[in-house]
Amino acid sequence: MASHRIPYDMLIAYAAGDLTPADADRVQELLAGDPQAAETVARFRMARETIQADDGVEPPAEAVISARAIFRPRPRKSFIDRAADVVGELIFDSRARPALAGLRGQATAFQTTWRLSPEDGLDLDLQAELVDDEATGGERWRLVGQVVSREPTGTVQVELCRAGNTAPIQSVDSDQRGAFMLHVEAGTYDLYLKLPHSVVVVPGIRMHDREPE
Repeated sequence: MASHRIPYDMLIAYAAGDLTPADADRVQELLAGDPQAAETVARFRMARETIQADDGVEPPAEAVISARAIFRPRPRKSFIDRAADVVGELIFDSRARPALAGLRGQATAFQTTWRLSPEDGLDLDLQAELVDDEATGGERWRLVGQVVSREPTGTVQVELCRAGNTAPIQSVDSDQRGAFMLHVEAGTYDLYLKLPHSVVVVPGIRMHDREPE
């Protein structure tokens, strides 16, 4: 509580030893007639000394172990602990369109759309593109997805597994618009999405350097 005679900030500066000698002498004179201010200075000095003091007592070993266990980073727990509630339905695949006559070779990009929930108008748009991997000097597939619906989806947990395997090899959270990105090697994958009321699997996403002719 501030004193009526001495400004509070001046009391704290005096107690901390931050005043000039002239100002300190002036405050010292005023303290003689202001018991409330003198008590404030004493309390501040006691608190400061307590904080700065080193009691030299080591914490018990059990307490150290418990604290380390509390703050040790834990691996993220997968939500794929049961069969998915819904299997996504492929409703569009750009690779299914007739190729131009005479064109064969690498399929370096494609787009697919999956129906997740007809009742909710919930779909998943996926775009895959073969890109350079700066870390290895090779190539990897960049998979960009977005869950779209009539209502905002919010954050969606996404886990990628190798086809037929429920052990996640990558886990990410989408942004508030349901968008996410993964980088993977060529292969076939299952994508699991944790929605508010269900777990949906999008099966058999094929990302290969060459598509079968």
